[in-house]
Amino acid sequence: GRGPALRGHAFGSLGRGSCWPGAPWEESGRLLPERPAGCTPHRPRRAGPATALASSLWPARGSGDESCAMGRLLGVGRDVLLCGLSGLAADVACQCVVEQKVDSGLDLQRTAAVTTFTGLYIGIVCNGVYSLYPKFTDRLLRILASSRHRGLAVSLSTPSSKGLLSGAVATILDNGVHVPGLYIPSYLISVNLLQGASWSQVQTIMRDEWFPAVSSCLGFWLPFMAVNFSLVPASHRVRAVAFANFGWTVILDHITHHTH
Repeated sequence: GRGPALRGHAFGSLGRGSCWPGAPWEESGRLLPERPAGCTPHRPRRAGPATALASSLWPARGSGDESCAMGRLLGVGRDVLLCGLSGLAADVACQCVVEQKVDSGLDLQRTAAVTTFTGLYIGIVCNGVYSLYPKFTDRLLRILASSRHRGLAVSLSTPSSKGLLSGAVATILDNGVHVPGLYIPSYLISVNLLQGASWSQVQTIMRDEWFPAVSSCLGFWLPFMAVNFSLVPASHRVRAVAFANFGWTVILDHITHHTH
């Protein structure tokens, strides 16, 4: 994803002395290498995506992950700032260069809307969404391993093969589900509402501009994200998108303002 992959912590939901086969044991605040006598095996419920993201950013007190969570929060804050600056620079460039508004004055309300959306959506939402993509790769490998294609699952589980598979799965999910289903609608709705458009106007804009925006988005982001998910380290993907977003914002602005 565009953010670091989440790593769950198994002990957050367990009471003292809880345990399950094949895992470290917790008793009296200590992790034990073997299951204590009388310890009832127990598997915690699998956390959903929202719970996993929340526990990653705000772990339980005493879990030992507070410093890591603070580092992640600072990283997200830095991504929000960088993405917001990318949106700001892109919209100013678009108004000055593409739309030639230097003499008539810049539309500062639009610049503020684009800056706010870009910073918050890419900096926060994309960090969360992209951290979920590796889970789909793991799920696919488990399905293959439990079927007659077990040999294929084993060969795809090597580090190099799994990296390419993860990149391909993430690229397909991002461009086939996330962009048309969430990113483009969020952009068209929020940016136009922030500029003072009515809901009926936003609905018209969505009908007229959703398909052209999605088509152009695929042409730009499909190859870029294939490289980003496959070759760029997870901790740097949002920042890579922030830089690429400068060019994309100019393209999307051109589509949304010059379709007709």
